[in-house]
Amino acid sequence: MTTNTLLLNNDLCSGCTACYNICPTKAISLSSNREGFLYPEINETLCIDCNKCISVCQIHNSWENLLYKPLDQSLYAAKAKNELIRSNSSSGGLFTVVAQKVLEKDGLVYAVKLDSDLNCVHFRISTIEELEKARGSKYVQSNLKVIFNNIKIDLNKKKMVLFVGTPCQVAGLKFFLKNEHPLLFTIDLFCLGVCSPLIYNKWLDYLNKEKIKTINFRNKTMSWHNSKISVSYNRNKNLINRKTQLYSTLFGNHFILRKSCYICQFSKSKRLGDISLGDFWGIETLHPEFDDDKGISALIINTNKGYEMVNTIKPELDVLQSHFGNYLQFQPCLHKPAWLPKNREQFWNEYFKKGFKKTAKKYVGKDIFNRGIRYIKRKLNGKK
Repeated sequence: MTTNTLLLNNDLCSGCTACYNICPTKAISLSSNREGFLYPEINETLCIDCNKCISVCQIHNSWENLLYKPLDQSLYAAKAKNELIRSNSSSGGLFTVVAQKVLEKDGLVYAVKLDSDLNCVHFRISTIEELEKARGSKYVQSNLKVIFNNIKIDLNKKKMVLFVGTPCQVAGLKFFLKNEHPLLFTIDLFCLGVCSPLIYNKWLDYLNKEKIKTINFRNKTMSWHNSKISVSYNRNKNLINRKTQLYSTLFGNHFILRKSCYICQFSKSKRLGDISLGDFWGIETLHPEFDDDKGISALIINTNKGYEMVNTIKPELDVLQSHFGNYLQFQPCLHKPAWLPKNREQFWNEYFKKGFKKTAKKYVGKDIFNRGIRYIKRKLNGKK
């Protein structure tokens, strides 16, 4: 039956929502599993076995054969010339520059924000003022809801649309739309894995969520190379301490990623977006003259539409062409999925028994200890 076929490989599901958006009878709903991630569930009484959900599912279709068109990729180190844009962005500010160009052409942008309850959601942007909410990284899986259907409606109205998301979200949108649309422009983000909305909200509760005004997942005021999560309880003060870093350490150690992230089929140099964006880690090694520690974006151009867009925005950027092969060593998500911690299940079992605070502190404590040991070994070996 459709239900069993769709959910047979549940751990492979990335939660892209393509099946949810395409179901003609609304038989598919999205429900959180025990780790807080959304998965499709099918109401048998509403299901008409049309198999449309199967036709758009990433598990049952090859994205490489259907979506990827070989093209010589180009890699650039890039940063916005506008220093205000760059200072308010996680890396070099390229998302903002591209999005502004789309909006100037009376287009629409679909990207991620934190809503009034600090939940991470995709939303529709039609003005420059709304764009501010979409700036910066958000280290938690976004809720797409009916975004794919809304994008289809906008495209049918002959509106230019920019969609920004993780590679699996871009794949989901393209499977949903079936055919490449000339008015659709996509950006896939370098992704190290998506974090559990459950743990994210437990962390917020630990920080006194009711009083939080803003969260900056990549505060680079002191340093881009060593940016940290900051939380503000009023508009004038950003707080950075061990409590705020608990979440980023759990993320960095891969305890709270979606299970599909450990076997991600999109962690490859082949990309689905017209362009791909991320941090240009390793810039201090590959191009030290370009690094000012204020944020540098890695820009990969994948399609002809990507080349056309970059040519349009180039006057607003400082760019430096780089070597794709040399960069790969600094960006693991371009050639392998996130590694699976041996004690991931142990972490989750302890969380369900002891709660967030005790479990997080225990595992973050282990990380600090291990980093200390690695530091001592480097010093003993005469390494910096």
